[in-house]
Amino acid sequence: MDIREEKTKQGTVLKLTRSLDRTNCPQLDRSMEKLFGRRKEAVWIDVSGLTSIDSAGLTLFLKWHRRALHEGRRFAFVNSAEYHRKLFEITRLDQELVVFDTPSGERIRPRPARGLAWRTKERATSDSELTST
Repeated sequence: MDIREEKTKQGTVLKLTRSLDRTNCPQLDRSMEKLFGRRKEAVWIDVSGLTSIDSAGLTLFLKWHRRALHEGRRFAFVNSAEYHRKLFEITRLDQELVVFDTPSGERIRPRPARGLAWRTKERATSDSELTST
């Protein structure tokens, strides 16, 4: 797995590529620890480059999502493909994780349902929430 960090106006985007599994979860965990150790800023996990995610990867996503909630930090997953959406639905993580779907200028905005996840579509008014600065 490769991790690329990009700063944006809205916070930091971590772009993940290839496969996220138990062998490389410690690498992502260390990156997240460093990122959360800095100032309190929004964190976006771009999953568009992930070809697979195993249970260890899902557990790690949930860990950092919960930590962000505890710290009052904005934290979301962006650019999810159909594969990711189905995986989140099957595991019911779509009920907890905040996921933005950004193709075609539309996004799914998070809002609490059961206190944590929500969806309403709206047309993006700016170029992109993830435009680098």
